Amino acid sequence: MTTRRLRGLVQNLGLLAAASLFAVAGAEWLLRSWAPQAGFVYRLDPRCHYTLAPGTRKLHRNSAPNGGRRVLFVVNSDGFRGDELRSGPGLRVLVYGDSFVEADYTPLPETFTKRLEARLASALAQDVEVVNAGVTGYGPDQALRRFGDEAARLRPAAAILVVYAGSDFGDVFRNRLYRLDGGRLVEGGGFVSESLWWQFEDARRRTPYHILRGLRRLGNAHRRAGASGELQWQLARYVARSLEMCEEEYRRRRACRCSRSSSPRPSTPARHSTSRSTARPTRGTTPLA
Repeated sequence: MTTRRLRGLVQNLGLLAAASLFAVAGAEWLLRSWAPQAGFVYRLDPRCHYTLAPGTRKLHRNSAPNGGRRVLFVVNSDGFRGDELRSGPGLRVLVYGDSFVEADYTPLPETFTKRLEARLASALAQDVEVVNAGVTGYGPDQALRRFGDEAARLRPAAAILVVYAGSDFGDVFRNRLYRLDGGRLVEGGGFVSESLWWQFEDARRRTPYHILRGLRRLGNAHRRAGASGELQWQLARYVARSLEMCEEEYRRRRACRCSRSSSPRPSTPARHSTSRSTARPTRGTTPLA
């Protein structure tokens, strides 16, 4: 009887462990697919400093003033935002640029590239594929290198480079991918800033399990909520004390003003003046002696 009970207990524990493992694996798959936690979709690249990492995902949460929508950002196996590339489109167009082409805060159907794809397909009456080759932070030099590396493989009918005048020209100087030598454009070696490098290092140190990332985010949110409550209490106390000080100052000044108005004022002797001392001679006359 004891052996039978022990065997049943072991079987139950095994079933419980298998069910728990299955539930954890299912939750991990769901998070990776539809709600990536602290997703980082970039990787270091020796040619362009960094690129989108193929097969990665992240969930972007827009702020309330920007609509409050959640946008699932997906990188395909070729390293571009969006669906997998088609095997043989009638017309393929590559669009290079930085964050406003990549548009990680915008649902894919609403992006510039997808709208261009729909309008070209309608106007040309044929199958058109517009590839979103935008990468946040890219300059024209990085887009040039990407195009040189990808054009032969993707064989586009056209390529578009979207330039943002606010920062793209500065990116050329910061990246140092190219330099001028006697009027010719030559390789510059490149430069990755320390702050940029640490972003990738921080992402590399994160746990690969999205369940643990989610639990960590919940813990951080709970701590921030507690700190926010304490801060709000201190702020309310500061405001209340400031109002008390203002009221005390107002009452003190009012009492001082009232005491001054009720006290008798000393009489001021009248100032007598004669016409001799105050009269102003008119033009063309002489004052009397």
